[in-house]
Amino acid sequence: MRMINIWEKLKNGNDLDLVLIQMGWYIRAWNEDADKMSELFNLNIANTKKDGTGNNYTGFYTRNIDKYEDQIKKLKLSYVILTLDEFISDDGETFFRRVVTKSSISDLIGRSFINDRPKKKSNKKIKDVDSEFYFLNAILHGVFAHTGEKIEKSSPWMHPQILEDIEDFMTFEKEKTLNKT
Repeated sequence: MRMINIWEKLKNGNDLDLVLIQMGWYIRAWNEDADKMSELFNLNIANTKKDGTGNNYTGFYTRNIDKYEDQIKKLKLSYVILTLDEFISDDGETFFRRVVTKSSISDLIGRSFINDRPKKKSNKKIKDVDSEFYFLNAILHGVFAHTGEKIEKSSPWMHPQILEDIEDFMTFEKEKTLNKT
C-alpha cells in the first residue's frame, strides 16, 4: 500500500492531528501534516512531483522519533507513528508492513498496513567491486539498500538528475581507483 494511501486512510478514519509514517531511514508526514510539522519544527517541505502538483511531504530521521514524539505530546496533538517491519508469509515471501507503534489513541496501536508487493531479493547485478557503493547501487536499481523496499517513482531519489549524478560519481570513483593501480 502506498504511503499516501495509508496516510489518507488514517486521516479520514480518525481525528488525528498528525500521521507520521516510516520510509526507510525517515519518518514522513504528508500534505497538511507536512505543513504543520514544518511550522512547528522548522522542517523543509518537498513535493512528490517536480512541477509541485503532487503531495507535499516533510520528515526527520527515524533515530529522532522519540525526540519528535515528546515534542508532539507537549503540544497535546493527536498522532500516530507507523514504523516499518517485515515478515515472512506462509509461502516464504518477505513482505513489508507499517505498524502503528506509537499513538495518542491507544486503540490504534498495533494496526498494520501491508505492502502488497514482496520485498525484492538482492540484486545480482551488484558486483563485489561495487560493494563499497552498495547504497548508491541500490538506489540506481530502484530499492532502498537498508530495507530492500522498492522506491516509489515519486521519491526524490528517483529524480533523473539524482540518478545521473550517482552514476557519474560512481564512474568517476571507479576510474580513480583503476588509475591508482
